[in-house]
Amino acid sequence: KRILNSHNVKVAQKPFQTLGHIFAKPKDPVTKEQRTDAIYSIPCNDCDNEYIGQTKRQFGTRLKEHQKAVFLCKKENSALSEHTCLTNHTIGWDNSKIITTNRRYHQRLCLEAWQINSAHAPLNRDDGGLLPDAYLHLVRKKAAN
Repeated sequence: KRILNSHNVKVAQKPFQTLGHIFAKPKDPVTKEQRTDAIYSIPCNDCDNEYIGQTKRQFGTRLKEHQKAVFLCKKENSALSEHTCLTNHTIGWDNSKIITTNRRYHQRLCLEAWQINSAHAPLNRDDGGLLPDAYLHLVRKKAAN
């Protein structure tokens, strides 16, 4: 390149192909059920309600715990179970989704509280409890728009 530049010949370089470029993604992508540190949503099939929760463990493990509580109709253990037992509604397990992830516990709790308070019709028994009243007002105002 230096020799050609000295003769006013412009050169464009192209990076050569390596095995690293050919096999750029050697790992399989992580499935939704394998994700950890998640804030998630589980909707009701028969109404607009949804349950919002957080877990450090794999999402699939937490989902199975919710499914077991609903199957056994353990109202004291789960707001989802209470909803299905009292209304005979079904839960949209296949439509459950991970809203966001965060590795830090306290931040995850704040994000969960934010999502609960901004949800249209949450099934949760509490509002998460970690947001100050000033933020709750802003979240609810934004959710109403």
